[in-house]
Amino acid sequence: MKIIWLIIATFVILIVGMLSFKMLRSNLDYKAVAQAEIAAPADEIYRQLAVLENWSHWSPFIPANAPDVTLAADEQGPLLSWTDPRGGPATLQLTATDSVAGQVDFRLQSPVFPPMLGTLQVSPIGESRSTVIWTASGSLPNTLFYRLLSETYSESLGGQLQQSLERLRTHCETPTESEPSTPPANSPPAN
Repeated sequence: MKIIWLIIATFVILIVGMLSFKMLRSNLDYKAVAQAEIAAPADEIYRQLAVLENWSHWSPFIPANAPDVTLAADEQGPLLSWTDPRGGPATLQLTATDSVAGQVDFRLQSPVFPPMLGTLQVSPIGESRSTVIWTASGSLPNTLFYRLLSETYSESLGGQLQQSLERLRTHCETPTESEPSTPPANSPPAN
């Protein structure tokens, strides 16, 4: 019976040691990148990105069942606020837009995602085709949960961004009439 307990104790010590080693060498900074080619002109895609209300159609950040999505603005730009049913208050703010460069910068504060800064860049490939590159970065909270996920977080977030770009592609390639097509007057200044 002592041998069984010794084997169990050794196994537990090995597992705890491996987890501790992984946690000590984990990097809490993350960066995710996704890219998609969309059959639409760059300026049409840019309008989808630069009008914050449109993000609810394709973004992974705003859940469809959020009951209280509100749009406001402050000195930094348009701001969406909502209560995420998965955990509490969240905000998504466009911090800069540049129609000439086809670039939109944003900041996300959410109970579901770690604090994030991101950029969406639209580049024309031809008259009616464009590439969108989405980068998002930040630092994971210094908790056991995120330390254990740190090696795979960037890849997982990149997958979510890629799925969102696929929704954006579908949305841009089959547009609807009911959404804003130009940035509102309270858009942040172009860089």
